[in-house]
Amino acid sequence: MTILIYIYIYMPLSDYKKFLKIAQRELCEKYFVQNYKTDKNYSEMWTQIRANGTTSMPVKAYKFDIHYGMCMDIFPAVGVSDAPKKKLKQKKALSLNRLLLHDAYAKAVNEPMNYKLKLIYAIPRCIRRMICKINEHRIMLDPMKYNQWAAVWYSMEVSVVQPKKNS
Repeated sequence: MTILIYIYIYMPLSDYKKFLKIAQRELCEKYFVQNYKTDKNYSEMWTQIRANGTTSMPVKAYKFDIHYGMCMDIFPAVGVSDAPKKKLKQKKALSLNRLLLHDAYAKAVNEPMNYKLKLIYAIPRCIRRMICKINEHRIMLDPMKYNQWAAVWYSMEVSVVQPKKNS
C-alpha cells in the first residue's frame, strides 16, 4: 500500500523571499531547497524542500533529472492586480516563465513538441532562466498592496484568486 501525503505552505511574498535567503543554511545537509535557481532542470515557479536520502517521484518522470527526495511545497502568495491590463500581463508573464522552464520535463516524459516549442527550447537554458528572473517582477507582486492574492502555481488560471482579508 502506498500512502501519499502532500504538504503545501503558502507564504506572503516578503516572507517567501526572506525564507529563500536563509533556508538552505538553516536546514543544513538533511534537506535541499529546490527551485529553478538551485536545480538546473526544475521547471516550476515555486520552491520545494526535499529530504536528502529519500525518493518520491511519479513513475512517468523517472528520466527527469532533478532531485526527487520527499518534499514539501512552498508557494509564494502574490498580489493579483485589480487592473485588467496589469492582471493580464501578470498571467502572461507566469505562462511565459512556465513555458521557458518546462523543456527538461517535457523531454523526460516525451511530451509532444511543436516547432514553436522546439525553437524556444533551442535557446540556451541559461538565457531562458535569465529571462524568467527578469520576468519575475511582473508576477511577484506584493500581496499587501492588492485586494486579491494567489499562490504562484502553474498558471493564474489554475491558481485560486482569493480576496485579501484585512485583520
